[in-house]
Amino acid sequence: MTGMLCRGMIQTMHKSLLVLIMALVNFGASTHAAAQAQATPVSKPINACTLITKTEIEEIVGRSFGDGIPGKQKDTYTCTFENGKSEQIVIIASLTPVKRDLSKALEQVKTALPNSKVQEVPGLGDKALLVDNPFRGTMLSVYRAGDTLVVSVLISGERARADVVAEKIARKAFKRF
Repeated sequence: MTGMLCRGMIQTMHKSLLVLIMALVNFGASTHAAAQAQATPVSKPINACTLITKTEIEEIVGRSFGDGIPGKQKDTYTCTFENGKSEQIVIIASLTPVKRDLSKALEQVKTALPNSKVQEVPGLGDKALLVDNPFRGTMLSVYRAGDTLVVSVLISGERARADVVAEKIARKAFKRF
């Protein structure tokens, strides 16, 4: 019974996490109509599972994980690594031809997620925002022009450790993005 209850809670957390991730992926997409009219075609589709390997994730986290499970929704590509202990790493790559205005991104995310700790991560993409949500784990969104790479981390242990894991994974994956 406890296992079924735990599994149900994990599935609920996973669904709400995906809603939050999609909001962060699409965040900042407001642009001028003229820029949209001049948009270039979206880059070639990618497999998010090629941005980081299972072995690399295991080295960073220090635990075993299963193979990455790819997914796709419109121009958003995902790869989910799980280890059967309610721990999960999700890599999300969203491609869009329209450059985003990120000048107020930090303030907008803080307003949108008032119960979360939000901070910029320097030296990563055009802008990178680390979001610690007490109910949904750690997410690091890295923006480049119109494209977004999100690393979501749900691991046991200290929140600070999840932040370090998310940043290490994002830095490695962003090099291949």
